[in-house]
Amino acid sequence: MAKIASKSAKSARELAAVLKNLQRAEGTLVLETAVGVGNTAKLGEIISTGKQTTFLGEELGFTAKEIGQLQKAGKLEQAIDSTCESWLAKSSSEA
Repeated sequence: MAKIASKSAKSARELAAVLKNLQRAEGTLVLETAVGVGNTAKLGEIISTGKQTTFLGEELGFTAKEIGQLQKAGKLEQAIDSTCESWLAKSSSEA
């Protein structure tokens, strides 16, 4: 029992470290985007769109790792659109 508790605690610490790293990466991306954009209003729009896209990705079942990889490749929005279209087609055929 103690061994399981120890492994669970270790997994929780590892998960917390991963989350912290993802938050740092997100912050870095925002700063890099700000430097590249230069326009505060445009930056706000980019951040808002990014948050919405990430939320949709999570709701559609993408993992944080998949979302990060797709964002890095510039294909996240395309993947979300494709998944939404597939889901809608499946839903309408079942109705």
